[in-house]
Amino acid sequence: MIRSYKLLVFFSAFLGLSAFWLTGCGKRPVAGLSTSDQAAFNQAPPQVKQIWDTAVASDRTNNYAAAQELYYALLRESLDPAEHDAVVKASTAVNERLMAGVEKGDPAALAALKELRAHPPNRPMR
Repeated sequence: MIRSYKLLVFFSAFLGLSAFWLTGCGKRPVAGLSTSDQAAFNQAPPQVKQIWDTAVASDRTNNYAAAQELYYALLRESLDPAEHDAVVKASTAVNERLMAGVEKGDPAALAALKELRAHPPNRPMR
């Protein structure tokens, strides 16, 4: 009886951890982007795709300043309409999350806002 109980507990724990691992370790989508938006850069030139991938990675980790800087860098590239729309949507979503974080007093959002104000990504470098 005790052995079957231990086996049941072990099996339940294993299933629970497996489900947690499988759902938590996958790539989560970027907020505000559809599947087609996320796939817009699949056929992009390698250097453009690399910028997109790095921007998305920054976006997923709420590295607001880096994500915005990279999205603005992409807008300076020659993009097709689908790529351009995806960048605009992603940049808008990052900005909305940033402002929501600022309103809540999130230290990371406040630091990112300070960084973006000091070095606006939409202005040319001097």
